[in-house]
Amino acid sequence: MKECDRFKRCPLIDHCTENEETVSMSLDGMIRLYCCGSKQLYCIRKQLLVKFGETSVPKDMMPNGFPLPGANREKWSEEAINFRVLL
Repeated sequence: MKECDRFKRCPLIDHCTENEETVSMSLDGMIRLYCCGSKQLYCIRKQLLVKFGETSVPKDMMPNGFPLPGANREKWSEEAINFRVLL
């Protein structure tokens, strides 16, 4: 399967590259599924982007909508905190 069209511009990928200690095996697997695999349509990050714009998507939000390990939702946009899956 082809990788997500946003993969090379995704703030999450940049954030994980800059902060390698936050990248765990489970996050690596999630990136493979959501960014390069069969769950691309279920990426909460991309759904937020489409519905509310780039500024609504937290850089520390995983594709499944949860915060990265060690992060929390305190500084997230209200849209990100209250978002419900569209599919």
